[in-house]
Amino acid sequence: MRNRFFVLIIISLIFVCSMTAVAEVDEDIAVVQKVITTHSGNRNNPYSIYYPIQLEKPGLISVHIRPVNPELPFNTEDPGSRPNFYMSIISQNVFGNMNDDDWNDWLNDIDGSVPRTGKTVDHKHIYRSVIIRDTPRQINYPVDAPEISRTNGKYIIWIRGLVRPTVESILIIRYPGSRHYFDPNVDRYRRKKPDLVVDNIILDDNNKLKVQIKNISQATINGGYWRLQGKKAVTLIADIEGRKYGITLPDFDPEMKLREYNQPVSYTFDRVNINDETEVKVTIDNSDIMIEENKDNNEKIIKIGGTGQEGGFKIESPQIPLNTSLKIKSSDTKPDLEIKRISLNDQNEIVIELQNVDGGNIKENLWNESNVILHLKKDDISWANIYKSGFDPDNKLINSGSSVIFNTGFKLNQNTKIKASIDESDVIDEVDENNNVMEVSLQP
Repeated sequence: MRNRFFVLIIISLIFVCSMTAVAEVDEDIAVVQKVITTHSGNRNNPYSIYYPIQLEKPGLISVHIRPVNPELPFNTEDPGSRPNFYMSIISQNVFGNMNDDDWNDWLNDIDGSVPRTGKTVDHKHIYRSVIIRDTPRQINYPVDAPEISRTNGKYIIWIRGLVRPTVESILIIRYPGSRHYFDPNVDRYRRKKPDLVVDNIILDDNNKLKVQIKNISQATINGGYWRLQGKKAVTLIADIEGRKYGITLPDFDPEMKLREYNQPVSYTFDRVNINDETEVKVTIDNSDIMIEENKDNNEKIIKIGGTGQEGGFKIESPQIPLNTSLKIKSSDTKPDLEIKRISLNDQNEIVIELQNVDGGNIKENLWNESNVILHLKKDDISWANIYKSGFDPDNKLINSGSSVIFNTGFKLNQNTKIKASIDESDVIDEVDENNNVMEVSLQP
């Protein structure tokens, strides 16, 4: 008995220390994340919710609950007005000898209706229990091999409301297993939320559509989104003149890079070949599955491709603006955007340097995704529209005298003519509108 006690303590410590870091993405740990609502009841007839779980090996059952939305504000000076409900880990025997088929149906139905009843539970069936008021609470219950053999790994999470007001809570259950459930609504109560954006749309060397996505918020994306499948999944959609191509989040970002701030993830639609000028609409999360800071930047529409003849120049032409007029010297405080240089780095990737020549600052309300686009052409074919978050994510060019160097990441393997232009629609009132365009021939 003493040895078993120490084993349980060790198991508990290991799991408690590690669950926060790995539970969401560890294939050996089942994770349930769900928003629940408990209504008022009484001790003889509590409003109850039951969630079945089945452990596949020894380990820790960890149940965390956080009240987030009481129906009525409670009076801190009147304890009777506070939320009051219980959370317990109990034996599946409270429902008698449930056969395996009924038990498995219940396990699979966590997204739908689960048994709710006012029945009371004998204390001999309760393994752990805690009362919840208005602050987060957690139960940890370690299970060893002998116990699993007795229970077949079957346990129930029991949440019951007593005489206090209706409360909405976030429930997170972790245990050794492979059944997962994620309700995106758990993210509604986060102070900071992620923000997916369609960052870049280009054609690769084979005229295949290539899309780049970023999370431009410093909020980490919940790992549960990578477990959603089918119609419930976050999906990347390319709409090519009414014909749609889609791929889900776990398929286009299997390494979960989008969880991190400003980490680009690129995906090439191999079945989308564009030779003529074509309108393309790319949408990330078209079904609004993910809870985000901003949904307005999840879609981009551009015209891309063209009929220009492929091929390059054998001689590299000088890097000068198409319009070679002199710079305008003016005492005006207007800004002055300029394409300063287009070149190749040591890896033959196209690099573009832009600057706001000494003059004035750009108004912040104008320097946004809708207004500011860096348009690129390759051998006279419209090739890419780079939005502000792609080439100037830190808004450096707002300030007079500042510059940015943007690596397109596109590698040349033959002589190619590149044309870059900024603010083609003249949204920004500048000292000189003639230095917003540059065209060069690059030789790798």
